[in-house]
Amino acid sequence: MKKVYQGDEWKRYSQRKSERIIKKRQQLKAKKSAKSRGFRENYNKQRTLKYQDQRKKRKRITIKAPSNFSIVNNTNEMLSFFNNYYHYVLEDKRIFFDMSGVSEMTEDAILYMLSRFDYSERILGHRYVSGNVPPNLKCQELLMESGFYNHVHYGGSMKAPSGKVFSIKTKQLVYGETAKEVIEFAKNYLNTNDGNPLKGIYPILIECMANTRNHAYDRLTNPISRWWLIAMYNEKDISVHFTFLDNGFGIPRTIRKKPFEKLADIFKGLKDSELITSALEGEFRTSTGYKWRGKGLPKIRSYVVNGEIKNMKIISNTGYVICEEDDMKTQELENRFYGTLLSWDIS
Repeated sequence: MKKVYQGDEWKRYSQRKSERIIKKRQQLKAKKSAKSRGFRENYNKQRTLKYQDQRKKRKRITIKAPSNFSIVNNTNEMLSFFNNYYHYVLEDKRIFFDMSGVSEMTEDAILYMLSRFDYSERILGHRYVSGNVPPNLKCQELLMESGFYNHVHYGGSMKAPSGKVFSIKTKQLVYGETAKEVIEFAKNYLNTNDGNPLKGIYPILIECMANTRNHAYDRLTNPISRWWLIAMYNEKDISVHFTFLDNGFGIPRTIRKKPFEKLADIFKGLKDSELITSALEGEFRTSTGYKWRGKGLPKIRSYVVNGEIKNMKIISNTGYVICEEDDMKTQELENRFYGTLLSWDIS
């Protein structure tokens, strides 16, 4: 029996059998591979078609930016521009900011743009925004120096900052270190030998930061609070310009705490700008209910009256107030500003 399994005929039979088995396995493997490859190709094709269909539905909308890209200097046109942006965000459109016609730009507009981007992405889940760079070299420099590109996706080259701008900082809570840093920045450019022109800045900044969390926001209805800060040295006036923005409900809305108070204001004919001036004069309690709250705006007003800070401008909801030493100029806006913007100079 042993000799049968050791013979040449048996060996040839075993080899042919092994070859058939190997061939069958290879064919089966190739069949499975082809099936898998076909499935993948079909899946990828379907996914591509689906994505193309979504892109067709989400057509790119171009919004042309105003030539004067400034909230404080061109308020109504800028707010109309951002209202259009918000409208297309709600429709989930792909949006392109056309900045080709921008010839002037201020820091407040950059902060507000970042604020709207942040709200659209974190609250509404909208991420389909792109844009171009203004041809104006000063505008390009401001965008670069401000640190704007650190907060968006940017593939261009970055040059070293000049140091004349305290680049954009943003947080959700009171951050004393940032307040100290911006004061140190200002000290480098201002003459602090004659008294201390910066003594009022720290409490103003801390109050603004605290209002973002405790005053400008109702955590239950709007839990995402954030503030933005930037400062810029002005060589002509030898001054430092501060701009602070929070994306809360705004001063007028936090003053109107209850529905009957809103109705009362309507019957009285009180406008948002009048509510802001009243808050600056300390005539309203704040929505937090604490006695020590609400002193921030009157305190800021006192710094203006004493000449410690200049060119104080406050924009909130539909109110715009320019606070001067002996007067307050008010303006009602055509469109709503989301949040509160404060800007001032110190020299």
